[in-house]
Amino acid sequence: MSVNIPDLTLLIFVVFTGYGLVFIGMFAVIFYMRKRHPHEVYTIWLAISFFFTVILGAGIIALRNKIGLADVCGTYKHECEKLYEVMTNEEDELRLVGAFVAITIIPQLLAYFLSALSGSATAPRYVWTIQQAAAWSLIKFVASIGGGLTGLTVATLIVRGSVELISIVPGPMLIAVAFWLAFLHLAFWDLLDFLSERYIGSEGSKKFPIRTLVAIHKWSTRNVPRAAPHSLTRHALIELLKSDAVYDYISQNRKIP
Repeated sequence: MSVNIPDLTLLIFVVFTGYGLVFIGMFAVIFYMRKRHPHEVYTIWLAISFFFTVILGAGIIALRNKIGLADVCGTYKHECEKLYEVMTNEEDELRLVGAFVAITIIPQLLAYFLSALSGSATAPRYVWTIQQAAAWSLIKFVASIGGGLTGLTVATLIVRGSVELISIVPGPMLIAVAFWLAFLHLAFWDLLDFLSERYIGSEGSKKFPIRTLVAIHKWSTRNVPRAAPHSLTRHALIELLKSDAVYDYISQNRKIP
């Protein structure tokens, strides 16, 4: 089957143009995140660097000795194979994250709606923390795979002196995807914070639909005490009565018949 050279040239141009745009976008994303979310940028690069270093070293040893990547682990080959499978299986990762979110958030939401009927609801807790854990688990998973594939490509280049052009694409592309996912996640919460400050403040809470949501929540929690009564525990009360300050006060102010 013959290949038309102009068509092939156009295909290469389109592929590399798209590839370049993805990376330009990645650096634009990092530029956006560098001041607002510097710790998140570092976390992604740390995940990439760790797996890049590990796979680079293991890949060089495996290629030079003409053995499989897991054989580098020696007697722990089986454990390394299992670990590699767990860390690179995107379906299992998605199932794990989905199950984690489901068992931690859905029961709270269901309990809120059921208890709202009697006015005994409590707002779901740790939803933000759970969402953050799930999102960053996926982001670091993608970043780790990208770092590992890039490390394997570099190891092949070092040992063999050349690599197939197609093998260069996946690793760096996944690294770019990790930063894009982080950007979308963080930009969403930045936007949510902005809207919260604008619409849930003293004036914003009077606007629809915030006003309606607040009214629904008040109705759902109508029988829940707004503040716990102040009280002292038995131990704290005993310690207070035993203190010198209380004794001196009683001695000085007691009535003398």
